[in-house]
Amino acid sequence: MANNYSQTSFAVQATDEEKKVWEKIEELAAAIAEEDPDYHYSEADACGLEHAVHALYEDLVNAGGFGFKCEANGDDLWFYDDGTSVNCDLLADLLQIWLDEIDCDKPIVFSWANTCSKPALDEFDGGSVVVTRKGSHWFSGPYLADQCVCGMGLAPASSLLGDLMHEHGWQTLSVMALLEGFLDDNPEVKSRFHKFLLQKAKEGEEQ
Repeated sequence: MANNYSQTSFAVQATDEEKKVWEKIEELAAAIAEEDPDYHYSEADACGLEHAVHALYEDLVNAGGFGFKCEANGDDLWFYDDGTSVNCDLLADLLQIWLDEIDCDKPIVFSWANTCSKPALDEFDGGSVVVTRKGSHWFSGPYLADQCVCGMGLAPASSLLGDLMHEHGWQTLSVMALLEGFLDDNPEVKSRFHKFLLQKAKEGEEQ
C-alpha cells in the first residue's frame, strides 16, 4: 500500500506584532480542531478574528490536524510540513485571515510537492498558491497541462470570438468588456497577455 504526502517549506516576513496575531489565529484554530472543552464560541461576543477563524469550523474539525508547523525564524515565520501531509487549503485560508487582520495587501506565495512512498502512476506532482487578503489563486502542474491540451483542441481565437459576436449579437465593446473582466479575474493570464502585448509592440517598432 502506498502512502501519499504533501510537503512544503516557506517563510513569510513578519514583525513581532504580526507574529503575535498569527499565534492567536493558530491557538483559536487548534482549539476548534482539537475540540478543546475550554473553548466556547459566542457569535454575539466574538471579535473579528475569532469570528473569521470560527467560520472555518467544519474544515478545522474534519482536518484531523493541520499537517504543518510554524516557527519564528528571525524576521520571518517559517512554515513547513510536520512529516505527515500539509493541508494546503486550510493553511491558505488561515494565511488569508492573517493578512486581513494585519492589514497587509502583499500576497503570500507558497508551493507544495505531492509525493508517494511508491512509484505509483500519476502520484507525483505539486503546485503553488498565491494568497491575498481577498482570496487565493491556485495552480498545479497537471491542471495547467490539462488546460493547455484543451486549449490546443479549440478552434482559433478569431473563430471563437467571431462565433460569440455572431450568435449572441455582441458588439466589439461588449467583447472588450468581457475580456477585461476575464483578465482581472485571472491575474496570471493578465501577466502573460501583458508580456505578449509588449512583445508585439516591440516587433512593430522593429519593422
